Parts: sequence; C-alpha cells; structure tokens
Amino acid sequence: MSDPDVERPPSRSQSPLPPAWFEFLLDPSLLCKHLSSENPDPSASQLIVQFLDQATRTTVNDQNQIQPPADNKRNRALRHLALQAAAFLRWDLNQLEASLSNHHTNLLLNELLRVARSPTDVKHTDIDLASIPDYTTVALVLYHRWAIRVVVSSSFPVKPVRTFPNNMLGNSQAASELAEALLKVLRDQLPDSVCILENCVALGRPLHLPSVESLGDPEEGVHEGGLLVSAEDITCQVQYDLGTLYFHQHEYQKALKAFTSSYQLIKELRDPIFCKIDTSKLDGYLSACQGLAGIAPSVKPASLFDEVEQSRKNNYQGVVDLLVRDNLTAQVPTSYRHFLQQELEKKTRKEDRLQETWLQVCCCNAVCDVVQGRPVQPSFTHLIPHLSQDMVHFLLKVCKQSIHGRDQRQHSRMVDFIGHVFRHMGGSVVLESVLETSRDLLTAQELESIRKQYIPQQTAIPTYTGERPQTSIGSRQQQQSDLEQALMQTLNPKTIQRLVIELHGMATDSAYCVPFHKWEMPRDYVLFLRDHHNTVGSVTHDVMYLILAKALHCSAMEDFPAARTLLSHGVEQVRALSFRLGAIVHNELLLLDITAHARRGDGRKVSQDLVQRVKNQLSTRIPDVPVRKELYENMAAFLLNIREFEYLFQSRNTVGVYKNSYLWLSHLIASVSKDLPMLKSFRQPGRELWDFVVSVFSDSTQYKRGNDGKAMAMQRDLAAAPLTRTEFLDFLKNIQDPVCLSLMISCLAKVLNILQDDSNKDISNDYAALWPQGLGNHKNATVSKDSVTLVLRELLGHALSINPGRPSWLKTQADLNYAFEEWSSAMRKMVAFHHPWPRPTYMTAHVPPSCRPVLCSAAVLPAGWDGLQ
Repeated sequence: MSDPDVERPPSRSQSPLPPAWFEFLLDPSLLCKHLSSENPDPSASQLIVQFLDQATRTTVNDQNQIQPPADNKRNRALRHLALQAAAFLRWDLNQLEASLSNHHTNLLLNELLRVARSPTDVKHTDIDLASIPDYTTVALVLYHRWAIRVVVSSSFPVKPVRTFPNNMLGNSQAASELAEALLKVLRDQLPDSVCILENCVALGRPLHLPSVESLGDPEEGVHEGGLLVSAEDITCQVQYDLGTLYFHQHEYQKALKAFTSSYQLIKELRDPIFCKIDTSKLDGYLSACQGLAGIAPSVKPASLFDEVEQSRKNNYQGVVDLLVRDNLTAQVPTSYRHFLQQELEKKTRKEDRLQETWLQVCCCNAVCDVVQGRPVQPSFTHLIPHLSQDMVHFLLKVCKQSIHGRDQRQHSRMVDFIGHVFRHMGGSVVLESVLETSRDLLTAQELESIRKQYIPQQTAIPTYTGERPQTSIGSRQQQQSDLEQALMQTLNPKTIQRLVIELHGMATDSAYCVPFHKWEMPRDYVLFLRDHHNTVGSVTHDVMYLILAKALHCSAMEDFPAARTLLSHGVEQVRALSFRLGAIVHNELLLLDITAHARRGDGRKVSQDLVQRVKNQLSTRIPDVPVRKELYENMAAFLLNIREFEYLFQSRNTVGVYKNSYLWLSHLIASVSKDLPMLKSFRQPGRELWDFVVSVFSDSTQYKRGNDGKAMAMQRDLAAAPLTRTEFLDFLKNIQDPVCLSLMISCLAKVLNILQDDSNKDISNDYAALWPQGLGNHKNATVSKDSVTLVLRELLGHALSINPGRPSWLKTQADLNYAFEEWSSAMRKMVAFHHPWPRPTYMTAHVPPSCRPVLCSAAVLPAGWDGLQ
C-alpha cells in the first residue's frame, strides 16, 4: 500500500519518457537522431557516463569473486556509443571535464586510443606524429592535453569532501583512492605529455578530428576522414594548455611565449572548431606572465568596463550612457551589470535621488538581456507595472539605441520585448502615447498589431479641474448628504471617482475617505497615503483610500470580483503618479488572487502566472513600500500547498526569507518535506523546524550556568521575530497539502508526548523518528502544554475537514482523545479507522465502572471486524 504522504503531483507535461541506454544499443541509429534534436534528454555527456558505466560493470562468480568486465561484443558496442556521443561534442574537453569525472574521461580517452590503434609497444614520446594517421595523432593530443589539465587543476583549492553515512564510507574511500592513483599516474607521465604536445605544435599541419561517421563500426575501428581542423586552430589550443602548465610550474618565460603565441593566433581564428579558450583568462595569464617575467605590459586604452567602474566610484555619474553603449559592444560582463543594479537598489533605500538611476539601470540591463538573446529577468517583469510614463519612454529610447539596424533576429526579439512590456502595463490612456514614440523602432504593421492586442478601447476617466459643479434644485447640504450616501453604497470605481470629484467641488477643504467605519485600513497604509498626499493630490488621495478600503472589505466578505475591479482601477489611477503606491495596489491584487485560489479548493490546479508573480514578489523588494504580513503568510502557505518545496529550500540565503517568520517557517517545512520519505532519521532540517515550533510555545528567556555556578538569563537568538501562538495556528490553517499537514501534526504530537512524559498516553504520529527525544535547547524553558494541546486539536480538526477519512490523522485524533480521557470520542475515531483499542486492564483502572462494559465491547470489536466485513 502506498503512503499518501509521499504522493507527488503528476508531471505538467505529457512528453514521453527519455530513452534508456539500452535503446541505443538495440538501435545504433537512434543516437544520431536523439543528439541532433534540440536540448536532448539525456544529454551527450550523460549518455557517455551511462554507456561507460554499463560497459565496465563488474560481476561476481559462484565463488563470490569479483570478475572484471568482459571484452565482449556488447561492451565494445557500448564503448563505441560513448565515443560517438563525445564526437557530437567535437571532443570539447571543457564540456567533458564539466560533466564527467576524471575516471570516466580516462576511460573514454583510453578507448579512443585503442580504436585509433595507438602503438602500445613503444612509448608515446618515441612515436613520429608525421608518420601516423590523423586519428591517432588527434587521440594522442586529446589524451595528453587532458592529462596536463588534470594535473594543473589538481593544484587548485577545492571544497572539502562531503562526509557520507557509515554504510557509504567504504565506497567513498574506494573512489578517493582510485582518483589519487589516477592522478599519480598522470603526474608520472607529465614529461611525456609535454613532449607529445610540443611535437604537435612543431608538426604544424591540419588534422582530421574523428566524427561520428569516421568512427565506423565497433568491430572495425576508426578510419580516415572526419572534420578537418586547421593547424592554427590546433596550435592555439595546445599552446594555451602548455602555457597553463608552464605557469603552474613557475616557468614564466616559457609560459609567456606559449600564451603570446596563443593570443596572436586566436585573433586570426574565425569559428574555431578545436580551440575553446576563455579570452578573459588568456588576457589574465598573459598580463601575469609579463609582470612576473619583468616585462612591462602593453598599454591598452581604457575599456568600457573600466569606464563603468570609474563612473561607479564617482557616484554613478554617466553610468546609464555607458550601459547603453555597452548594449551594442557587450564588453561589460553580465554578472557585473547585475551587481551594479543590486548595489543601486540597496542605496535607493537611503538616497531617494538614486531611484531614477536605479530604474534606468534596470531598463538598460533588461534591454541588454533581450539583445543578447537571454530571457527577461522576473524582477524586471515585476517592475514593469510600476514604471512611470517617462520611464517607459526612456526604455523605448534604449531599445532604439541598442539594436543593429539590419539584424533581423535582434529586431524580432525587441518587438516581442515591447509586447511583453505592454502586456504587463495595460491601460490605453498611458500606452497610446507611449506607442506613438516607438514609430522609429516598429513598422506600421507591428504598431497596429500591438495596438489591437494590448490597448483595449476605454472611455476616458474624468479628472477634477478645481471648478465647482453647478448646483441643482435643493440645498447644498442635502446634495452633499446624497452624494456621501451614494459613495458609501457604490462599489463602482468610476462612480467613486466621480462622486469624490463632486464632493471636493462642493467643499475642497474636506476629506471624504473615512465616512464609514467598515472602511478602516492597516495603519501602515494610512501613514503611507498621508505622506504621499502632496504627491498625488487630494482627490486621488481620497479615491485611492476608498478603493483600497472597499477592496479590503470586499475581500474579507469573499466578494473577490468586486475587489479585483476596484484594485485594477486603482492601478491605472496611480500608474503615472506614484511608483510606490502602485506597488501597494499590486501587492493587494496578488493577495486577492492567492486568497481566491485557496477558497476555490481546486488543489494544485494553479496558473503558472500566479506562481511566477509570487516568486517575483519574494525576489524583489521595493524600498519604503509597506507590505502586510498577511501577504507573506498567504504566499508562504501558497507555495507549500503547490509543493514548491525545492524553491522554498533554495531560498534559505535570501535576506527577505531569513528575516520573515512566515517565510522562514515555510522554508523549514519545505526543507524536511522535500526529502520525505527518504528522510528516515533525525537530521539538521528536522532540528531547525523542531526548534522553531518549540520556541513558539516557550518563554523568551532561557538560563545557563555561568563560571561561578549561578544561573543567568540567556535570550534566544532567532533569525526572525518568533510568531505568536495565534499567528502560528492561523498559518497552519492556511496549509492544505497533506504532506505538510502530516509533518506538522507529527511535530506537535511529539512535543506533547515529551511534555506528558507518560508512555501509556503517547500519541501516534507518522514521522516520530524525525524529531529529538527531548526539548533540546529549550529544556530549561517553560513550554506550555495546554497551548500545544490546543494547537494540535485545531490543526487536526482542520486536517480532517480536508480529508475526513485519512487513517493516520484519525489515529492521532483517537490517541489524543484517549490521552485526555475522552473515551466516547476516542472509541468513535478508533472504530472509524479500525485501530486496536488499548488494553482493557488499563482502561478499567481509569474509567467509571458504568462505562467499562462498553469499553470492553469496543476492545473486542476490532478483533472481529474482518469477519463482519
């Protein structure tokens, strides 16, 4: 029987399963078809590992002796398939080293030497490269290039080796010993490798690189032909590899000569096949060798990167113009541009004057991503709705300046990007004027297409001009009273705006934002609107107050369509007036959509747009914009309910997650849930979640003994402010995923078992092995047993309302009722899931005599339950 907790959501795509390794063995032509497809799964490097692992599998005979892999037709065919997969990569050692271990690369290149018929009876240094076929020369060059690269890379510092459980310790030691033995062999033959590569440089003629076709049949071996590589292409790469070895051996003069040769050749190469050199590393090596060899480096003009760095030091003066120039030249690394953007974002929290520069840098980086064919970052997509009209004009100006006139691919990507911007902005009033400025960039057909697709026809919204409307028949007080009454009753945003304009026309010194007590708002929002009163004006201030307050009231009454209409109108009202006020309205729209999804109760059927909006909100923080804790609470529960466990787990180092209790708790739950059911014992993720839960129910002060033996207070150092017990329970009631619910029920039940300290009243739970046997860091704190019991009861009631027939929850509920001597409720729950009743001897000592016959009958009932069925 499968455990319901370990059920995972079905795959979102209906694509067929990736082919297994033996399918390529059965159909040799399948490999070419598979690797020729776009983004093959498994990739060429993954297939190489699979083929080599299968070809080198050892066997155990009847005497329990390990036998080496047999040299039969099957294993030869598998090794041949591995060579063909490597040929698809054009024998690129950069890719092979990144995806294969040294062990697998050694097996692959030795197999290439074997099929290339490399002489085995003589040393490689005695072989005349000019007298052997091209495929043998290439095999020797590839092997010895890899050998010196391994020796050089072994001198670099690496991360410490991960520790393994006891049952895997032997395998890790064997792998380590095998790697050390291989490295020793390569170091011993290092002079031979240098000799072979120097002879290759002296050879100075083009060579044929073995291809899939030239590898031939597994039984015949490689033959002449393949991909022709120029002598300059080969020499450039070999000289670079030799230079890295000379540099490693502190022979800087020889290294300088090798790097200089490679530097001169790489400038002449066009579309190299064999040479795969990182030019920035080559420049670094060359500069280092010149300095170490006492040669003055050649004076170069200041690069664009240097100019950007100098601008950064001068408080970002002219940095935007430099980034626009770099969109055409691509001299500044992408990582540095992102660093610049993040640094500016942090500084805008202290200096408002840098906010416009930060937004312009965001626009430049987004256009750079489009020009270079990268997807737009989610953080920029999140900013688009908040851009003012002037900033959108600037964005289109950068688009025009950043594309080459005749590059159709760039133009096509830019058209898609502009459509992406318009899609996320909405609103014909602003966008129509913006679209007019893009005529130099888009054709008439493209303009019309965007206009029809993204700019719906809407009627203009009246604005307040400051003139008082003409009074009709009746007193002014009666009209004002009628307008205020209509204002309280309407939910139409345009009507709200019209009524506020008329009321301000009658009495401009009054505010009409709080005429009804149900329209109360969070204090942070009230203070924010008050601070921005002068920026948006009196009318817009009152209109936005009423729209936000009425939307919150509608959301509380679960009238989600009305709330969404109000907030959508609010977005259009403040788009060009206040960037931060627009962010508040967008946050409320996001909270509304999350709440509406939770109320629908449609499980994991959630739009990817909503998921992406939640992730964008978590990854982007706009300075000085208040965010309600309800938004964080619902976002955290939402991601748990759709089982985005891996995303929440990876968010550990995000500052916003670490400082927010709801997000931190969801991260801890996801860290444990993602490894269930493999996580069978108490480990670090369980410890952190345990400490968090216990801290909710304990006091804020613990005690430890000082050097003098006296007790002294010790405050708990928590990552985020701890949740109150009410907030903790409210958050748990937002969770609907059975895995997360079972995990938290198990944790609370374990805490209660420790507090009760009575084995006869232990409450069963699914994951008891995950938790410690004591309170750990909180053993000296006062933990409220009553509060734990109350939260566990409420959580069980919430869980059973979602799935009333889940056996593990019913069992926990029955044990909880039994532990608190609620015999009737315990009996009903135990019968409901067919759980054996506790021993009658214990019960008869703890229950009234009148109940004992009933309890004894209940104790007998489960024994005959199968027969009754």
